[in-house]
Amino acid sequence: MTCYELAYLGVANRFHGEAAAAILSYCKADAARGELLGLWAADVGDLNRIAVFRRYAAAEIQAAERRRLAESTDPFGCGGWLMDWSLTAYGPFIDLPPIETGKRGPFYEVRTYDLRIGGLEKLRAAWRDRLPGRAAISPLLTAMISLEGVPRFTHIWPYPSMDARTQARDKALAGGAWPPNAYPGQPPTRMRNFIFRPLPGSPLC
Repeated sequence: MTCYELAYLGVANRFHGEAAAAILSYCKADAARGELLGLWAADVGDLNRIAVFRRYAAAEIQAAERRRLAESTDPFGCGGWLMDWSLTAYGPFIDLPPIETGKRGPFYEVRTYDLRIGGLEKLRAAWRDRLPGRAAISPLLTAMISLEGVPRFTHIWPYPSMDARTQARDKALAGGAWPPNAYPGQPPTRMRNFIFRPLPGSPLC
């Protein structure tokens, strides 16, 4: 099964460029496993934060890369600038086309929600019903379910501009295409949102 990893790295202020170059080298080293998809800096959300988005052909390959990271004396090659970090493994949420790299942004919205206990199938059904209408307005990059820690749901939307994001969201809301509203009448779970922009060398740019 294809799986993914989303790492958030808090880096020292004004050192994004140096950190990004080091991360790129780390992810493309001969010993590295997996495929780098995105290398992004937070524009909205927790600032001074870099996202490293990778894809793996199988969980065993991802586990081997995790061991490499755990044993490293210089995590992601940017230990000198690293203030804090976290990473989460993800699996597919519903059947979606494979992620194609290239110029898809340059704005990437990453939305993460805690999953309701026992609510995954309702969420999947609501997304399968509503996603075609929403994706006709602006495309979805991917949607994923966490494979570790508190169960979470993350979806990523690329936009050519912040104005385009606002227009797409307003149009989807006004036309009833979105949100899926899988749990009508119930308060939302904890949500977290970032807007990222690509750093030099990011395959998703």
